[in-house]
Amino acid sequence: MAKYRFTSEHKINLPTIRIASIELENFKSVKHGVISFNCGKKYIPFGTQSDILGIYGQNGSGKTSAIEAISILKYLLSGKAVPDEYSDCVDIHAGYAAMSFTLDVQYPAGGNYPTNDDIRKVVYSVKIAREEKEKDDIPHIFIDNTLDDFIPSSKYRVVVFDEVLKISGTICGKKTPLKPFVDTTTKAYIGPSTKAKMLLGVLNEDKRVALGINKQIARSGSRSFIFHPQMLELYSDNSDYSPLYQLMIELRLWGSQYLFVVDSKSTGLIRLNYMLPVYIRGENVDMVPVPINKPFTIDDDGFDMLSEVFDSLSEVLKEIVPGLTVYLRNNGSTLLDDGQPGHLAELMAKRGETEIPLRGESDGVRKLISTLHFLITAYNQQSTTIAYDEFDAGIFEYLLGEILMVLQTSGKGQFIFTSHNMRPLEVLNKDSICFTTTDPENRYIKLTGIGETNNLRRVYYREIAMHDHYDNLYSETKRNHIISAMRKAGGKL
Repeated sequence: MAKYRFTSEHKINLPTIRIASIELENFKSVKHGVISFNCGKKYIPFGTQSDILGIYGQNGSGKTSAIEAISILKYLLSGKAVPDEYSDCVDIHAGYAAMSFTLDVQYPAGGNYPTNDDIRKVVYSVKIAREEKEKDDIPHIFIDNTLDDFIPSSKYRVVVFDEVLKISGTICGKKTPLKPFVDTTTKAYIGPSTKAKMLLGVLNEDKRVALGINKQIARSGSRSFIFHPQMLELYSDNSDYSPLYQLMIELRLWGSQYLFVVDSKSTGLIRLNYMLPVYIRGENVDMVPVPINKPFTIDDDGFDMLSEVFDSLSEVLKEIVPGLTVYLRNNGSTLLDDGQPGHLAELMAKRGETEIPLRGESDGVRKLISTLHFLITAYNQQSTTIAYDEFDAGIFEYLLGEILMVLQTSGKGQFIFTSHNMRPLEVLNKDSICFTTTDPENRYIKLTGIGETNNLRRVYYREIAMHDHYDNLYSETKRNHIISAMRKAGGKL
């Protein structure tokens, strides 16, 4: 684990961090695209309101790409390896994919801490490429011990390079224009030299050797160089707790504990009735896979912790699905694999006096339960950012609108989602909706000229059908062509 620290005074003066914009280049089907969030368009004072953005568009047009880019950001800031599967995000014709994330960073107002009242724009730019592994490095992942089939993992790994961190705004009360504070594109391992001293002190031969080793380790491990755990140790030992070091560990903390990404892989495990992802906040935020296909063994502390989590989730669940609660039932004492005493536990759903195992509930209910953690967090914590792919899957249309309206009107955090259900277009503010286009060079847009009384859902449908103002929102599909294709394909079956 990285050896980095927060002083007690720093801990109570941490900033609110939100994504203000995302720029993608050569990222899957996105040749170029920029997504702007509300906090990137207007000033949202510290801790005052939520920031919601829904991304809409036809299949394969770049919605999930935005969520995957945020997922990569989380891995990089957390100092973790970017999984091999993200090598598929690189446009093979371009050879690399570039991402740039602009973050809105606001510190608490008032007080005597040096960063109080600071408002900064932090731009983190990075490129990734795909590199073929040696054959011996390509493992096979078995689906189940009872199956002979297996899925080969990716033959490529992710290579992270050209990381640049730029900052503008106020730094300890002093105004500064946007300029690089950490730059790995120079001949030096980290530049510019004047700013590198704020993290590393005076460079000597030992530090240069350490930088070279860390850079190679980060490259071979598909990790960020500047947020690598060993780099944080180097900063901690040499930075004298400088403002730049403080920002680095603030970004690390936000990426690891306040930035969440929910993709189709985690929700797929719910649909398979295999397990329920539950997120527990401790020293780090960890995903705990709770089995739902059968009873499971768990130690005393784990049982108490999960029982408390499900009790909290049930407070909201019973209001969303009237009368429904969920709890962890103790089916008796047992011995764990290590010989220690434990419990045989099972997740149960309860409506009135009727109880059934949670695996007997619908996919939609199980997904709602898993989703509630994120909704509660986004509602209560201003520095939390949730990115949720296919948020609408399995959720009743009217309920979907009610949940988003609650987050918009009363929430504190940032919530980013993709959806095919059009209900949010009727209930969210117009500037909270982004659309994908058919133009890979300009993949994301927001519709303009929409009056307050206009129904955005109707406007969107009209644009798809009539192309009144936008001719790139939808690649036209013709019903008679679909019918013809169905008949032609049927003749070959």
